[in-house]
Amino acid sequence: MMKPLRKLLALSFLALSLGACETDKDEAAPETLTGTWRLDTVVGNVANQPPQAASELGYEQYYTLFADYTFRKFRSTGAIVTGSYALEEIEGKLYAVLEVKESKGQDNHLPVGASCTVNKLYLYLDGGKLHDNNLACDIGLHIYRKITPAEK
Repeated sequence: MMKPLRKLLALSFLALSLGACETDKDEAAPETLTGTWRLDTVVGNVANQPPQAASELGYEQYYTLFADYTFRKFRSTGAIVTGSYALEEIEGKLYAVLEVKESKGQDNHLPVGASCTVNKLYLYLDGGKLHDNNLACDIGLHIYRKITPAEK
């Protein structure tokens, strides 16, 4: 008699636990975060190096964050990274933590998905611009500004 009751309780607990994990994805991502962002400025990892306008790089780079928690990162040279993301608070800042699922067309000896953590990219909003955390891993800080579809 106790075995069926234990099984029922265990299954109920499992169902509740799985349901709790799903609630984050049920809501659409914040509108301030979703949309297409174009690389605007690169801050190098060398002291006293002035910021560089993205127009000087020889390529364009974009993030598109979708409301269904998927993303696409595109470089005009043809490199594309896609995957999903979750929102996470890290040291008081709200980050979109991107998990790379697929990466194609790597270029410039650095993958378009470069980050301190393999297959993860970290983005946060600051002053209306989207920043990555690549400065922490000596790659440089990339700052993106939101664009309208007509500008792309």
